[in-house]
Amino acid sequence: MGDLARKRDIRLINKALAHEMGHLIANILLNGMQPEPRVEKVIISWSEEHKKPWGRIEYTIKEGPDSWEIPKDIDLCCTTILSLYSGCIWETFFDSIYHKRQLSLSNIGVCYETSGLKDIQTIGIINNKHLKLRLNHEFTETNIKVPYINLLNNLSDKKKQSIYDFFENISQKIENELFDGRNFMDYQLSVEQLEELSVFINDEFVEPYKEDLIDILRKIKEIIPSLD
Repeated sequence: MGDLARKRDIRLINKALAHEMGHLIANILLNGMQPEPRVEKVIISWSEEHKKPWGRIEYTIKEGPDSWEIPKDIDLCCTTILSLYSGCIWETFFDSIYHKRQLSLSNIGVCYETSGLKDIQTIGIINNKHLKLRLNHEFTETNIKVPYINLLNNLSDKKKQSIYDFFENISQKIENELFDGRNFMDYQLSVEQLEELSVFINDEFVEPYKEDLIDILRKIKEIIPSLD
């Protein structure tokens, strides 16, 4: 594989990893309220169909929105909604860092039609089953997407690059292992890598900006019907 192709693949792996990081951040917030579910595995795979990498997270508890009981699972509901939106926000944020441009609503829209399609479909299920369709376009833009985008855009250039470079280092290691010379393989982050990643993003983003993130969760909680 040539240097240009390898650099392209590392950048694409970095975007896929950033998407999963968006989910991980919401889970870190949830685990500050309750111990389960936790992120158990982060896996990066290669899609032969789309000729690019994609990621997925496996949690210690597998049950989804159909098993929730509101208000008992209110925190899980709110952080899951944040998680499902923030995957694409972080993926596109990494793209904006690479291209040295600001993140915007128009940037992230394409992601929800491609790598974030399942996320949006799950949001639809949650909205229909638990929120009486209150999670509409206007609410999500005003109370979730725009505040999150502004938060990321307002990070210093140094902070943005530091986060990007940290994940790029992991992505380089993934790229080395993702192709065995004949076939593309699944790459599961080691326990040590997942811990290192979690500690880094908690220290560099979650803790410094927890008040802003909690405020987004608070807005989501306000539309839960059973809490009216």
